[in-house]
Amino acid sequence: MFGSDRSRYTDNQFSGKRFGSEVAGVSDLVTTGHGSDMIIGTYVERLFISELSGNVIDLCPVGALTSKPYALTARPWETRKSESIDVMDALGSNIVVHTRSGDVLRVIPRINEDVNEEWISDKTRFAYDGLKRQRLTAPMLKDRDGYLTLCDWEDALSVVAEKIGRSTGSKMAALADCFCDAEGLIALKDFMNQLGC
Repeated sequence: MFGSDRSRYTDNQFSGKRFGSEVAGVSDLVTTGHGSDMIIGTYVERLFISELSGNVIDLCPVGALTSKPYALTARPWETRKSESIDVMDALGSNIVVHTRSGDVLRVIPRINEDVNEEWISDKTRFAYDGLKRQRLTAPMLKDRDGYLTLCDWEDALSVVAEKIGRSTGSKMAALADCFCDAEGLIALKDFMNQLGC
């Protein structure tokens, strides 16, 4: 069922429970059954919700717990491994990025006891999915019915310029996310200052 070495899997069940309560700070992972029938999971109709829940994948020595986005996409020896630093948080967690043909297939933690030990956040582990899927590649404007429809850049920027021209600096604000580089943030700050914000 989970490999021939049942003792390793049983040990993993206890380490999964301990990870949930001692590292992730939630006690949602439990074991049910006894001996070879023991199963790790959550209580009925309850999810394991934690910013660190993806780390249980790394705890399983036999592959019973897998990363759904990575499952069956490639074998580890078919991927190129690049050591890197996570740019999603201020901690700078050490990570290993697995790629094949230029596509990011998975991100796993790299052990660094001084920074992130051997854990990474779910955002770090799964955010690479946004590099390929559901990306906005063209501007969109709302039509008369309120639905977003594709448009060209000239139309989109004309609408933005018109709305900025009708507003005063005290009624505008700017938002930026963690993917912005320093130069872009400075340009945004200068632009907002010119508008009197």
